[in-house]
Amino acid sequence: MVASGVGKLVVLRSMHEVGFHEGSINENTPCNLLSLYGVAKNVLRQMAELLVTGTEIKLQ
Repeated sequence: MVASGVGKLVVLRSMHEVGFHEGSINENTPCNLLSLYGVAKNVLRQMAELLVTGTEIKLQ
């Protein structure tokens, strides 16, 4: 997708990346990974951040 020149890439988080956390969460809530699925989803998000660096693509 990044190589095709999309204008925006949207990544959604879930409870699997946040792990155990009490209270409300937002984009600044740190990851507390408790499963391999959560680790894999978090790595995909981090790779998306790296891939759009230096491009005009907006990561959301």
